[in-house]
Amino acid sequence: MLSHDGVVLGRIAIAGLAIIVFVAIAAVSAEAAAFVFVGGLVIVLPGLSYIDAINVPKECWNATGQSRTVWTVSFFIFPFGIGMLATVAYWTWLRRRLPGGALKRGETVDITTGLHAGREAKLSHRYMLGLAGVWVATVRLDDGSTTNVQVWTNMVRRRSDVAAS
Repeated sequence: MLSHDGVVLGRIAIAGLAIIVFVAIAAVSAEAAAFVFVGGLVIVLPGLSYIDAINVPKECWNATGQSRTVWTVSFFIFPFGIGMLATVAYWTWLRRRLPGGALKRGETVDITTGLHAGREAKLSHRYMLGLAGVWVATVRLDDGSTTNVQVWTNMVRRRSDVAAS
């Protein structure tokens, strides 16, 4: 398994290769480059919205009165740009209202699943070039040492949410 830094460097390399391929396409044909760019916007942005939305726990969706199923399906309705409208609405309006979608750096959370389930962790930062909803969190182990772990938003619960329930 690659270290955190190795994964980040790999993702930077992939992003760099994608940019090189796009520039090569643009050098051959401006029309092809425009097609690739617009196609990327229509497919990639709704795809990233989908990945972010499914990683917000269902309880958070229920708390806002919104349907995760309706929103995630709406990202992929291509006719008339409905998918893009849903994507823009998700990132600018809905995501801020979803409790799980608004985690903040430095926030203390409880890990609910996985190897470190039941432990308290502090969110360090979003995973660089990672998918939406992935964080690096610092966990204190039984021997007093700390370790950084990768967690998804659906693997953690805010301490404030725990106190309220």
